[in-house]
Amino acid sequence: MANPITTTMRPLLDDTVRYKKALKAFKYYSGEDAVYNQWYETKFDKLVTDEIKVENGDQQEDGLQVLGVGSGSGEADYEMLKKLLPKYPKIRNTVIEPSDQMIQKYRQLATSQQECLSGVVFDWRQQKYADYHQDCQQAGEVTKFHFIHAIHSLYHVPNVDETLGALYDRMEDGGVLLVIITSEKSGINHVHERFNDLQEKEADNITKFVKTSEIRRAFDKRGIPCKVYPQPLKLDITKCFVDGDEDGDLLLDFVTHKKRFRYDAPKKLVEDYLKFLKEPKNGEVCGDQILLNMDWDAILVYKG
Repeated sequence: MANPITTTMRPLLDDTVRYKKALKAFKYYSGEDAVYNQWYETKFDKLVTDEIKVENGDQQEDGLQVLGVGSGSGEADYEMLKKLLPKYPKIRNTVIEPSDQMIQKYRQLATSQQECLSGVVFDWRQQKYADYHQDCQQAGEVTKFHFIHAIHSLYHVPNVDETLGALYDRMEDGGVLLVIITSEKSGINHVHERFNDLQEKEADNITKFVKTSEIRRAFDKRGIPCKVYPQPLKLDITKCFVDGDEDGDLLLDFVTHKKRFRYDAPKKLVEDYLKFLKEPKNGEVCGDQILLNMDWDAILVYKG
């Protein structure tokens, strides 16, 4: 049965062009790229590269096996591959990304950085992870990976517990799994919990908030230890409170996962949402800026 609250709204992911604009606005007003690049530069080798335990003979002719789940347009993958290549000059990088526009953008990035990525062979899979997993089962494909990453992509899988179990099974002994998600202690988590009805639950267009505790439980019940490293991030949402501001509209779309939220959502819902965004537990006011807490967690699992 359709949710009467959301029937007037469409998922942001339905419109790839607008999603890309909203993502660009989010990156600009959060400084996300700089924050993540600093993390890759200062933390990635210690937590990932140095922890991968691979015997030379285990790399086979393809080299290090890497799997990206929901790799988007590839910027994060690029930063991680750059860190891995000095130690592993041959890498086979399997990319799972359902969006045609995103995977084409990733291909363009790989081509433009061909010299830097000369040791990387790409295996492009334009599909959802669930479809990839099913295809592998049907084909009897049992490729295992030395490094698997899912960067802000578990929000779009139908069953997080089963997906994490399947990813762990695809890890080589001595492999590393990296999951990055928004922290459940963040302000945006409080917002998602308060407006839970905004989450997309349709099979073809899932968007839901995934908690670190949910991921911990999935591994705990399998007897698999995981480590969590919290990281700070703030989003300047000041323009969300300016009627008609294009960037503010795009930021609202991004945090609600709804297209044209300000205009297509019921007026009372928009008012309540904006009011809740400003509550002190969700962020802070810094001078003329209203900042929303978007802290995230890096979750690491080591096999063997």
